[in-house]
Amino acid sequence: MENIFKFCPNCASASAQFLHGKLFQCPDCRFSFYRNPAVAVGAFILNSSREVLLVRRAKAPSKGKLALPGGFIDEDETAEEALHREISEELRIKIQSATYLSSHPNLYCYDGIDYPVLDLFFVCETDENPTDLDLEEVLEPQWFSLTAIDPDQIAFDSIRNGLRILRQRAH
Repeated sequence: MENIFKFCPNCASASAQFLHGKLFQCPDCRFSFYRNPAVAVGAFILNSSREVLLVRRAKAPSKGKLALPGGFIDEDETAEEALHREISEELRIKIQSATYLSSHPNLYCYDGIDYPVLDLFFVCETDENPTDLDLEEVLEPQWFSLTAIDPDQIAFDSIRNGLRILRQRAH
């Protein structure tokens, strides 16, 4: 992150710098910017056969890899509202329930910049099969048994960690 800002965005001073890894501060105008994580939600959606729905990502980062339906939380919504919104936008389905599972830090590399993210995972249930997808976000949905998922095909470490916890709770 230190190489992202070369000048203070407030006064254009070249004296501004990152301190202690997450605080960007300008000694000339006293501008401060804290590098805090963005927050995102992800849904481990289960069907009546206890299979989990994963989606192939349609765009970078990790285009073509398996991920969860979900996305970033908007500033005016709760995690639960974001979860329902993201599932509705990406898959055009509704979920019957959403139970918090776990949270995991993640780095989201976008346009060459690593953004810190805190991913909040929920276990959800549905009887619907997604057929009308947001093709800008999702290439295809696939149902998997919890034991048949190749961890190397998963897009992010945080999802692998959430899947490990889901598998532990299922046994």
